[in-house]
Amino acid sequence: MGEEVYEKKILDRLVDLVVDGVAGLIDRVRPGWKKRREARLSELKLTLYALNRSPTGLLGLALVLFFIALAIAGPYIAPFSYDAQLIFCDTEARLAPPGKVVVVEEGSICHQVLGVEPGEYKLWLGADDQGRDLLSRLLYGARTSLVVAILVMAVGPWIGIALGLIAGYKGGVIDEVIMRIVDVFLAFPGLVLAIALSAVLPERVQAFLEANPAATSIALDLFAVKEQHVGPLARLLTVVIALWIVWWPGYARLVRGMVLSARENTYVEAARALGIPTGRILRAHILPNILGPLLVYLTLDFGAVILVAAGLSFLGLGAVPPLADWGRIIYDGSQYFPNALWLIVFPGLSIMLTVLGFNLLGDAMRDILDPKTRRRIEFKVKGR
Repeated sequence: MGEEVYEKKILDRLVDLVVDGVAGLIDRVRPGWKKRREARLSELKLTLYALNRSPTGLLGLALVLFFIALAIAGPYIAPFSYDAQLIFCDTEARLAPPGKVVVVEEGSICHQVLGVEPGEYKLWLGADDQGRDLLSRLLYGARTSLVVAILVMAVGPWIGIALGLIAGYKGGVIDEVIMRIVDVFLAFPGLVLAIALSAVLPERVQAFLEANPAATSIALDLFAVKEQHVGPLARLLTVVIALWIVWWPGYARLVRGMVLSARENTYVEAARALGIPTGRILRAHILPNILGPLLVYLTLDFGAVILVAAGLSFLGLGAVPPLADWGRIIYDGSQYFPNALWLIVFPGLSIMLTVLGFNLLGDAMRDILDPKTRRRIEFKVKGR
């Protein structure tokens, strides 16, 4: 028990060091910023202290940070490109089991065409039916999953949040119109609607990318995809657009319910009596007070987006070869089950651990953002 408390104190000191350090840097650029935000910084520390006391939350955070690190660094540390077919290096590379060694000779097709440096390479996780290194494809697939999740969660939920704020605060006809539109979208099963949209949008998205080189360049860099694979990338982007359309109605209904309760609070009535504009009331008084439950919901949904995107790719509606996507890798590997189990087990574990990380972190945040929990932590900290 004593060791556990000691470790937690170390984590608390690390929190103090990081928060105070970042606040000090901002204060140098904007003098007085730290003093004006003193109460919020104290609340942030208490929240992180509470996280330090949640083993499952720390495990979830570790899994999430590990996934993000792999997604960012994956294309740079991968032994091979996502489309490198090692059958040109070694005919036995097709469906090679984990541990297979591939020899690249100088002047060979593999060296000249694929750009693989001469030497011996160990396929730690094996290779697929095209002789592509599974480890490299999983690392590129992590980038794909992260970017898809960020793009979806950066747009879709906030459409619903904005509409939910307006509907809940305004009420009346505006509320009725917005909620009936939400009901129409919720009447369709989300996955079925996403499948339908993913099937009809690829040509339009590809035409847009071909007409906008700047957008194409940004998309290629985000997903770490080669220029000749714009067509498959367009199919992947249709998943993002489809999930934007599917993901907002739930947030609109959730936020509307919270706003109906929050708008009756005294501070909102006082702001309204002072003639403060509606936009400022929503932005400065209502949204910050419903942000806690929303952050929990958003965290859990990051994992859900990764799972749904992988499911669509498994159905052939998301990423297509040669792009690397965990769901597509499982689909391709399922054709060789059970002889090539590694093609299903390793990408399946990647999806499971990533979604588990977001779920554990979201569950921990539900408790951490509870004011009663933070008060108990505050008493313990002051009692040291």
